[in-house]
Amino acid sequence: VVASRNHFRAATPPPGAMLAVAGNHTLETVTHHPPQKIACGNSHTLFLRGVVEEDKYTGSCIYGWGNNRHNQLGFEPSREGAGQTIEGTALKGWKTQQEVPTQKVFCDQDPINFGRKSDVKDLFEVACGSNHSVILEKHKGEGANLTTSTVWSFGIRTNGQLGQGPVKEHELSEPGLPRKVEFQLPPGMPNGAQVCVQRIACGTDHTLVIANFVGPSGSIMGARGRVFAWGLGSYGALGTKSKSDEWEPKEVWFPDDIYSELHTECERRVGIRQVAAGTKHSMALGFDGKMYSWGHGGNGRLGLGHHLVGEMSSFSAEFEPKQVQLDHEAKFKYIAAGEAHS
Repeated sequence: VVASRNHFRAATPPPGAMLAVAGNHTLETVTHHPPQKIACGNSHTLFLRGVVEEDKYTGSCIYGWGNNRHNQLGFEPSREGAGQTIEGTALKGWKTQQEVPTQKVFCDQDPINFGRKSDVKDLFEVACGSNHSVILEKHKGEGANLTTSTVWSFGIRTNGQLGQGPVKEHELSEPGLPRKVEFQLPPGMPNGAQVCVQRIACGTDHTLVIANFVGPSGSIMGARGRVFAWGLGSYGALGTKSKSDEWEPKEVWFPDDIYSELHTECERRVGIRQVAAGTKHSMALGFDGKMYSWGHGGNGRLGLGHHLVGEMSSFSAEFEPKQVQLDHEAKFKYIAAGEAHS
C-alpha cells in the first residue's frame, strides 16, 4: 500500500490480483494483472506490471494516470492536447490529465524511439515525487542485485528534480521528457567501470538512489550501498552539506566515512540498503541496522532531539546525515518518511 497527500493505492498479490484505487471516496478495479511496484505522487500514480509470454517472464511495462501538467506521466509530445494552456502558459502538446490507467506513459514504453520499438524493457522500480517521476530499468543482475541498470526521469525540473543536468533559464518551465540520468565516477576508476543503481526514492522535489560501483567484470568495487542525491537542496534534504540545488547526481557521505572534496582520501565505510525521502527531509538505513536522517528538522521529523531557544523548542536543519540514536541498542529494519514525520 502506498499513499500520497490526497489518495492511496493498494496492491493485492495473486491469485485474483488487482489494483484498488481510492480517491474522493471511490474504489474500483482497474486491472486484472498483478502489479509489481506502485508509487504515488501528489496527484499522479504509476505502477509496474510483469509481462508474461508463453508462461515465461519477459520483462515489465508501466501504467499511469492522474495529473500530467508537468508531464510527470512521461507522455511523448503529440498533437493530442495541443493548444492547451494553463494560466496563460502554452503546453507542449501532451495531455494534462489522464483519467484511466494507460500504457502510453513513459513515451509509450520506449523513450528512445517514442514507441516504435518492440523490445520489452525490464523495469525494476518506480518512484514518484510531487510532480516528477523516476524509473529504474534493470539490464543485468540476479534477483534484487543489479549489475547493470539505467535510471530514467521525467516531469518538473525547476530545481533539478530530474538529475539530467543544468538547463537554460527559458527551459525551466518546460516539462522534461523521459531521459537517462548520467552518473560520474570518481577519479582513478578503471576503464569500463560504471555506476549501477540498485534502488530509487523520490521526495517532493528531490531524488535519492542507492548505487554500487561495478567493474568491467561485473564485480562490486569498494563498499556496496552508496547514496546519490539531486534536486531541491533547501533545508539540506540532499545531505550534500549544502542548501544549493543539485542538477546532477551527487554522492552523499555518512558520519563514519572518510571524505575529501578532492577525492584524495576517500573511504566508504557505511553501506546503505534503503533510503526514504520526505517533503524536505531524507533518511537512510545501513546494512548494520543503523539509521540516519538529514534535512528539515521541524516538528522533530529527524528524530535527533531538540534544544531550547528561550522557552521554545528548536529543531535544527541538518545538511549532512546524522545517526538517529535510541536510549538502548537497536537495529532498525525498515524506514519511511512522510511530509513532517518519520
